[in-house]
Amino acid sequence: MNRPDEIRILAIDSRTKGFGFAVLEGTNALVDLGVKEVSPRGNKQAQCLSRVCQLPAPPRCRCK
Repeated sequence: MNRPDEIRILAIDSRTKGFGFAVLEGTNALVDLGVKEVSPRGNKQAQCLSRVCQLPAPPRCRCK
């Protein structure tokens, strides 16, 4: 499924209460999709970034 020459795409759609996402691999393989909600309290951007970093990503992706 995850060959070195395979492209993995992470699509993110931001929302007021969180974000929606889709992870695609190659030209026709959907790896994961869903919606993540965050708490209205605190820093929503930091919460969203933390959740995005937990999604399946390419090996070369660095989330810090």
